[in-house]
Amino acid sequence: MFDSHCHLDAEEYDADRVQVIARAREHGVTGIMVPGYLPEEWPGLRALCALDPALCCAVGLHPWYVHRVEGPELALAGLAAVARQVGALAIGECGLDGPMARRGGASLELQERVLDVQLEVARAESMPVILHCLGAHERMLGLLKRHGALSGVMHSFSGGRELVAQYLKLGLSFSFAGIMTRDNARRPREAMQAVPLGRLLVESDGPDQAAQDVAPGRSEPAHVALVLAAMARHRGESVELLARATADNARQLFDRKRAHFSG
Repeated sequence: MFDSHCHLDAEEYDADRVQVIARAREHGVTGIMVPGYLPEEWPGLRALCALDPALCCAVGLHPWYVHRVEGPELALAGLAAVARQVGALAIGECGLDGPMARRGGASLELQERVLDVQLEVARAESMPVILHCLGAHERMLGLLKRHGALSGVMHSFSGGRELVAQYLKLGLSFSFAGIMTRDNARRPREAMQAVPLGRLLVESDGPDQAAQDVAPGRSEPAHVALVLAAMARHRGESVELLARATADNARQLFDRKRAHFSG
């Protein structure tokens, strides 16, 4: 199994990070993507990934934090160099978030300019992107269409089934997290069912999006097994098939030649 999105550098893991990685191994997780989200966090990703050969990373500026960075577009000027320095395999987590804009975060106009810079870096460096999109799919599709087809993943996709075909045409894959296990997850389940097996990934989104009934409510890479079980039920496919396919898809997306995944 491959956890395509876990913020393993978050403070929620400070007390037991090594044990979290060990549990992931015990549950059959052989790859974990750790996406960066703030410039100040990027330098530490290299040391984090040195903890275990299953770990790899991405660097990006998350739309939730754009308003916290002075001159965010200027701050991204060195993104390509940092990506090379830390051995990043993708650009992200980056994207658009409508609710955050309405709550006093960066405006969608600024978020879009910041995302545009990151997409340009991804294209110039031939790297995939890890995209966050909440309440802004029309804007996201418009921006991506201006850039043209690219490699990447819609992380924890929350859009409707009707949007899947449009993102597929742009070359993107889709990842799903713990919400798949919840009783009220009809909309993301319907979207997940519309994704071809070759474009499907799975994630923990740790420490967020804990699977249903997980205590104390912190998600971690070992829990992708729970997500895969829920996905298998709703797709009518075996867990074994989905585990193998989603892991293969993640390895192909995140540049196998530079990655050091085991298993």
